[in-house]
Amino acid sequence: QEARELGEKVNRLERQIAKLEAEAATLAEQLAARAIYDDHQKVRELAEAHEATEAKVGSLLEEWETAQSKLERVLAD
Repeated sequence: QEARELGEKVNRLERQIAKLEAEAATLAEQLAARAIYDDHQKVRELAEAHEATEAKVGSLLEEWETAQSKLERVLAD
């Protein structure tokens, strides 16, 4: 039971991380576009969104590492 729940949590976190990493990559591409550099407000918004997304990824990675470690311990017992 515990292993199944932890496995589901690990899988859910992996999907969330992948989605957020894709969003961060899209934001980075938008930030790299020379066309937006005259629009300082847009650059600021994109930079803030990118930073927030990267922070969410970092938080989810920590949660994933914890869940993965617990799962490995449960499976080892």
